[in-house]
Amino acid sequence: MRKMMLVAGVLVAVVWQVPAEDKKDAAKVVGTWSVTAEEKDGKQQTAEGIKDKQVKITRDTITCMDK
Repeated sequence: MRKMMLVAGVLVAVVWQVPAEDKKDAAKVVGTWSVTAEEKDGKQQTAEGIKDKQVKITRDTITCMDK
């Protein structure tokens, strides 16, 4: 769960830094995204370990979901 929160924090930081003229492009990240890779303590996690993990991004919130 902590790793998912880190991912959400990074996404917020990236969206926050989008210049004003590119805000319309920031809307492109809105949606439900499947986690395709995860790293813990410098080691790549297995496909089974990230199975069914998702991040849902709306205009106002980022929600991390795990099985």
